[in-house]
Amino acid sequence: MLRLRKEPPLVLESLGPTVRTLRHIRPSQLLHRVRYSLRRPLWERLSGRIDARYEARAASRRCEVRWQHPGLARVARFREERLSADRAREVADAALTGRFQFLGRSREMGREVAWFDPELDSGTRLWKTHLHEFAYAEALARSAREEQDPRYRDRFFELARSWRAAAPIGCRDFAKDAWNGRATANRLIHWAVAGSILELAEGDPDADWLGMQLAVAGLFLRDNLELDLL
Repeated sequence: MLRLRKEPPLVLESLGPTVRTLRHIRPSQLLHRVRYSLRRPLWERLSGRIDARYEARAASRRCEVRWQHPGLARVARFREERLSADRAREVADAALTGRFQFLGRSREMGREVAWFDPELDSGTRLWKTHLHEFAYAEALARSAREEQDPRYRDRFFELARSWRAAAPIGCRDFAKDAWNGRATANRLIHWAVAGSILELAEGDPDADWLGMQLAVAGLFLRDNLELDLL
């Protein structure tokens, strides 16, 4: 008679890897994870107040971005070399109409981008993370400079301001999408490089607004280091 081997429960199968993982986690990591887990829902309930606090802190420091700093210019040139002019123009033209492509998947979102469209939460959220990172800002800035077409510059600031209005610090799921460490850090870089390419200058309302947002992002990153991940 054929005797079937009884398979162990799935819970037991996963217990070994879980125990081996937990062995290497430091107590400080657990404490930081608890702190973040408790703070995030509180921030979501007080989003308006938390966001306004960061804006006020950035303003009080009178942060002035040196858009023509040689170091920033070198970073901008390095990043431009990684993307051909034709590809940059293609990305910029798509962004003009609200079409974005990441991870081999293209999506039409229209002029008024729904940054938190529920459909973006299906499957992997990585596509949504790329949308919030704003890599296309560099392509828009580059096309504005090379084509001498103000539509690209205007579209960059239109998208940036639209995103900022839709995604205050503490908005729903802010730590998953708009303000996770990766998205915030990459967006800060993309916006700074775009400002350098556009040759922004102090006193320009758009430049002053963008500089303020870079300061807010920097303060947020400093306050939310992923210490639970070391």
